[in-house]
Amino acid sequence: MKTMPSRSDIQLVYVCPACEAEHYAMVEETQFPGGVLCYCGKKIKFETIYDTEVVFKTRERKTKEIERKEEPDNQILEDVISALCSVGYKNPEAKKKALEATDVCDNVEDCLNYCFTN
Repeated sequence: MKTMPSRSDIQLVYVCPACEAEHYAMVEETQFPGGVLCYCGKKIKFETIYDTEVVFKTRERKTKEIERKEEPDNQILEDVISALCSVGYKNPEAKKKALEATDVCDNVEDCLNYCFTN
């Protein structure tokens, strides 16, 4: 079982304007009014930080999106299959052609014209 962190500690990094030395401070330490003394002897006052927010992001799983076609109108589909069977197509072949036709056309007449021309 994987777990998420229960809390976090934030360290802020300040750079001395005189010697460019880095100083690390916790958020709570920025609230001290006296500041810190740099290695070079310069006194550094921090801008007070009252709150921080950390957002944990995890890598999202890539899922394969399946393009779902709109379901054809069942009545049109049945009518096209029936018409194709009545002119000699076997049911599986008629169903395949009807499904293909209903993806392109939206009425029985156009579907039948599509089936006979393709």
